[in-house]
Amino acid sequence: MPLPFQLETDQDLLIPKAQAALERYGHQAVIGNNLHRRKFEVVFVSRNTDSKTSTQFAENWLKIDPALTHPGIEQMKEIEEDIVSELVKRHTTWIQAQA
Repeated sequence: MPLPFQLETDQDLLIPKAQAALERYGHQAVIGNNLHRRKFEVVFVSRNTDSKTSTQFAENWLKIDPALTHPGIEQMKEIEEDIVSELVKRHTTWIQAQA
């Protein structure tokens, strides 16, 4: 099953809808992004595994400098590179925890 993304136009609805998608699909994480900030900011919403806190969900924001996202600059950056790196890191951690 593919990893769910939650694209939202209302920043106030982003986290609640990402949490609802996490519950609905049963995945380990949902990647949420605001339509207007999607090129340089996303949030990973996952179930909270930290026993020190009582919150059910964890939010981890991934941000890059918006100035680096414009075509034509010498070292243009796309947030997808960092999304993939974060997913690889999370998956590796999950695999190690299963062993």
